[in-house]
Amino acid sequence: MRIGLDAHGCENIGADVAGAVRALRQGSVGYAEIVLIGDEMMIGPQLRQLGWCSMDPECQLDVIHAPFRVPMDMTGRDAIKYRDCPFVVGATMLNDRSIDAFCSAGNSAAMVTATTLIAGRINGVSKPGLAVGFPNAAGGQTILADLGAMKECKPKELAELAVMAHCYWFSEFSMTSPRVGLVNIGREANKGTGVVQEADELLGKITLPDFNYIGFVEGNAILDGSCDVVICDGFVGNILLKCLEVLPILVPVLLRQQSIECDEARLGEALSGFNYEIYGGVLCLGINGTVMVTHGKASELAIANMLTRASRLVDSPVNDRIKAAFAARE
Repeated sequence: MRIGLDAHGCENIGADVAGAVRALRQGSVGYAEIVLIGDEMMIGPQLRQLGWCSMDPECQLDVIHAPFRVPMDMTGRDAIKYRDCPFVVGATMLNDRSIDAFCSAGNSAAMVTATTLIAGRINGVSKPGLAVGFPNAAGGQTILADLGAMKECKPKELAELAVMAHCYWFSEFSMTSPRVGLVNIGREANKGTGVVQEADELLGKITLPDFNYIGFVEGNAILDGSCDVVICDGFVGNILLKCLEVLPILVPVLLRQQSIECDEARLGEALSGFNYEIYGGVLCLGINGTVMVTHGKASELAIANMLTRASRLVDSPVNDRIKAAFAARE
């Protein structure tokens, strides 16, 4: 197994390479080889500074030269014009199957655009979507999708995203049929925008086995355990994601303000499901291959955990389930 990593994605220069070395040293990626895709003139000194010896034939680390660093404010369409950028090189390697997964903390629009256009979408998928699971009050997990890939969605794309997230649930969280809900400002049938109304109609007509659409849900369904898969457009989803990720920082502050003593290490562990540095990154659903992204502010810990998660997702049946589901809908 080979996992590609954009070596220049993090705003904190060097965190990508340090995260890769950390993952290898702690053995969390198993026998996988990590492929650093970036400027070898920068990567080499970073590796030496970390004391990494590349002379060992079993070192599990390779470097592919791709020197152009894509700015965070560059559009995806503009970024892929640069054939020597990590996104284009990594997506091409994913398409050629010379890597099994591709990860980045860089410009997510460029990452999604490059992997979509070069590695390609699963047949039947109009747009890829980003998804992750969060802990809920029922003691389980709730998948939230999309998280920013589809900033504006057509009703059909929301319905497709629901099918993909449904498959993700089966592959990663439980074999019990998940309850799928569509985020709205109320559960009443007359609430919401025209897009949401039409998406609701399409979702109600899906006849896949075990597809359990429960209708409109409100934002609290993400955490209260009343829903297993929560669907929204990427504009809403990205805002929700950023709010939820503040919980590990906010809760200890609130407890201190109330002079409530707590074991901060244990509290941090309890809230780790909301800490992107621990869960590592989010999965891009609908691409031919395993694609993961994380925040540009990611630390080496976040990068290491993203690589660890990617190594496990390569062997996940999620893409096979999505392919079968879309084939059944044709």
